[in-house]
Amino acid sequence: MKVAIGLIVKILDESVNILCFLKNAKKYNHKIDEVIVAYSEGYSDKFVDEMKKYVTVKLLKINYCYELEYQLKKIGLNDEEIKSLIFSEDCELYNLIPYGKNRNNVVIKAIVDNMDILFFVDDDVRPTVLIKNEGGIEEVEIDFFKEHLSKLKNDVYITTSDYSGFYIVPPMKFKNMEHFVRGIQKGELFKKSLTTDYGYLTTGKLVNKEVFHTNKVLGGNLAIRLEIFKEILPFFSSVYIVKGNAYLTRGEDTLLGLEIDKIKDKFFLDIDVKIFHDTFSDFPKPPNILTEESVKDRFFYACMGWIGRNPFLNWILNRDLDKYYTRTRKALVLGVPHISEYLNDERFLLLPEALDESYKNLSQVLIDYYELRNVWASFIQKKFNGKKY
Repeated sequence: MKVAIGLIVKILDESVNILCFLKNAKKYNHKIDEVIVAYSEGYSDKFVDEMKKYVTVKLLKINYCYELEYQLKKIGLNDEEIKSLIFSEDCELYNLIPYGKNRNNVVIKAIVDNMDILFFVDDDVRPTVLIKNEGGIEEVEIDFFKEHLSKLKNDVYITTSDYSGFYIVPPMKFKNMEHFVRGIQKGELFKKSLTTDYGYLTTGKLVNKEVFHTNKVLGGNLAIRLEIFKEILPFFSSVYIVKGNAYLTRGEDTLLGLEIDKIKDKFFLDIDVKIFHDTFSDFPKPPNILTEESVKDRFFYACMGWIGRNPFLNWILNRDLDKYYTRTRKALVLGVPHISEYLNDERFLLLPEALDESYKNLSQVLIDYYELRNVWASFIQKKFNGKKY
């Protein structure tokens, strides 16, 4: 069994939490065959050399993946198919790379390198879990790879779980907040528990885990048996324009999660292993959206990403698009003036217009989606040619 780790970064350097995963694998005697890093801006030679002490490193720079292009040509894809599959026009136009495109390049590289299992981790997570005990909050290292691999067998093809740490949405309270949350289609925000000392803090557990089938995939805590991609589509997301500025949509793993519902005898499993996500890079300091611009910025771009994603999400779930558009726009109109005032940030007044533009952009998103379906089918057919993966 060949195992790879996938990672998506802007710059690959010592700020990226990959060495801790490689050390964790070594500590618990797990062989990792390669790490595949999709980067957009650059990397530190010194840091890559440090990684190579543990594992083979494959670097993918978007639109310059020459080795991958050669491998795809070798299995029979033509230039047009290769461009559709791994090239990002958005990168050339806006210097933005859709999250789905970046992740898929890693998936494709793992498949053509004949890997069996691909782990995805993010650059700000660690192979540890935050737990509550009598002394407060403790960060405990776990056997990360065993937690996934022990469940990734038989009819389970993807294992995933949530994170421990601060949620991306920090504590807030403003007039018409419930309307704002409905407008961005994030009603689950109200399910988060607010604690005095820590804000929206999620903790995990080391025993008595609650394992269950799911279609919710978390891209930074994920293991995949790559043969599943012979039956389902991979990641997908897009870019949209609001007032001349480009924004990345979120939820690139939404399609991946929904695809599994189409298959009766194969499942995704939430293994209830909430690895630590250092969301704001300064844990245990609680985030304060009223005083920290970086926290406010992250939330604004998250909102733009959710709004950009929602039309496609509603479409693929066969929802009434006109009904959802009308309902969410009305909710945003009621909510955004108050969050804008609360945060003293006029950018949030842009959200109703962003919703308008995201629905206008849906036709192009669907063109891209169907193009992905077609080229993915060609890739899988030419790679495996009817042979067992």
